[in-house]
Amino acid sequence: MDKALQPGTTTMITCFVPKGKKPSLSGGEGTSEDIKKADWKKPYHYRLYIPKEYDKDKSRRFPCMFIADPSGNAQMRNMRNRLQNDNWIVVMLVESCNGHPDWAANFIAAHDDVIKRARVCETFKFATGFSGGARCVSEYPHCRKGFRGVILQSAGFFDGKYAEYPAATAVAGTFGTKDFNMYESQEIRRELNRRTPSHVEIFEGDHSWAPTPYFERAMDWMEEVTFITTKRKLSKQDQSGFVWILDQKLRHLKNASSDVDRYILIKEIMAIAKNGKLLSSKDYKDKLMNLKTEFAALKKKPDVLKECKAAIDFEKCQAKIILFDRVMQKKKALYKKVAMSKKDMSTLEKMKIELQKFIKKHAGTRLAEKSQNTLNSLELEYKNVTMRK
Repeated sequence: MDKALQPGTTTMITCFVPKGKKPSLSGGEGTSEDIKKADWKKPYHYRLYIPKEYDKDKSRRFPCMFIADPSGNAQMRNMRNRLQNDNWIVVMLVESCNGHPDWAANFIAAHDDVIKRARVCETFKFATGFSGGARCVSEYPHCRKGFRGVILQSAGFFDGKYAEYPAATAVAGTFGTKDFNMYESQEIRRELNRRTPSHVEIFEGDHSWAPTPYFERAMDWMEEVTFITTKRKLSKQDQSGFVWILDQKLRHLKNASSDVDRYILIKEIMAIAKNGKLLSSKDYKDKLMNLKTEFAALKKKPDVLKECKAAIDFEKCQAKIILFDRVMQKKKALYKKVAMSKKDMSTLEKMKIELQKFIKKHAGTRLAEKSQNTLNSLELEYKNVTMRK
């Protein structure tokens, strides 16, 4: 615990499970057996990445991303730029791997060690994993509190009671079209409680870690749900998370050149400052007042006006997507199949038509680009459908 943590570097850490810290899992197939078979006394390891700005203000806390790989020895891979550029604390599990019950013990040992060792914002913890690693990280919110999101890459959950999944934990899933787990996207859509935010995107590819743009979009969605659209009573640790995200958005704003990009970022910044109760903070008050003035001027710009008009129609499209998701939530998933009735297919087609109309009407806007990504993903996910009565 006395070892100095060097900002911008990765360090191998040895840790142990604290006595009496066996986790409570969802009760899914195999998870209870893993608890019995795991070695809760041996040393475990994780690679710890400390963000570059860690020592800039030693009162600041940072969100933490846990990563699990089905082969063990997790790395940041093509997630590296996003996690490092945005100042994440990153925990990469070493022993956690497919076919071995020690995944849970490795996570508990690393989790309980890192929150003592580093300045982790304990109410803003996240996790991502690939294949069997995704199944492992789906259990983390059952094991420890404070998880606000998981990104499941190329696999869904361990079988369990997902209607009881923590509502405060957003769930994103990414799957390739040739992925043998692709239809587990349907489990995410259908088995989660409606109160749990979820996002699924399908890409052309195999059973693999998501390509960088797809991971980036999952992260964008998760940050939007966590800091912008979801409102909650704040703790002191929560406010640390809002300070972190506000600083990242302000940094991105410095590099934004177009009127539309600046407009979108300022809009997000003002929402984050409001939700994080930072509007009157002495560190941000003057900056936010200046941005409010710039925001008013930007709203008169032609490109921004197009984006504002698109936003009105975008809400209508989103309502159609929510309606479709709720229809699908009432259906039972069939293993490796998407089973839909003619009525379901009609609902899907109507939604796709609405998206196509929106994309054509608002071509060139950021929201049209976002809608095109949604449409592409839906067409890939529902390309092969089994009809049911």
